[in-house]
Amino acid sequence: MSSKEHQHDVTITYFNHNMAQGEKVRLCCVLGGISFNDNRIRNSEWKDLKGITPHGVLPLLLEDGKEVKGQSTAILRYLGRRCGLYPNDPETAYQIDMLLGLASDFDRSWRVPLYMGIRPEKFYHDAGSADTDFGQMRTKRAREAWLATELPKYMNLYSSYLRRNGGTSTQAF
Repeated sequence: MSSKEHQHDVTITYFNHNMAQGEKVRLCCVLGGISFNDNRIRNSEWKDLKGITPHGVLPLLLEDGKEVKGQSTAILRYLGRRCGLYPNDPETAYQIDMLLGLASDFDRSWRVPLYMGIRPEKFYHDAGSADTDFGQMRTKRAREAWLATELPKYMNLYSSYLRRNGGTSTQAF
């Protein structure tokens, strides 16, 4: 499918940084040849926008001024189908979905160690406790534990999939 066949007025809305859920959607557009408006919002704008999003989360996809779409994995599949990056073959589609699920599991595993030092109240600790000696120690221990157990687990899984599918990863983590 040529890039001309799937050109629509596409806007991706996400925070003004190059990571997480929004970046996956932006990369899908770039790899699939989909031109898009990159609507990057400031954290201060999120409070006003959150209540009018379909699920209270970003990223958002607006296409041709129609209904706003949410949920990053659903957006990835939708755009992937539109531009030919998402396969019709059920087995290949399963492999992609499995890796998307693994990426979500990886992300979830890192959230607590990452954000407990930024927003401890999200994890049932007192607001501001991350700035105390105890809070800093708690965050450091959580991050060290994640680096020692979770990161190697996920890197070994990714490496095994790469090796099985002709990739070049030879290193175990």
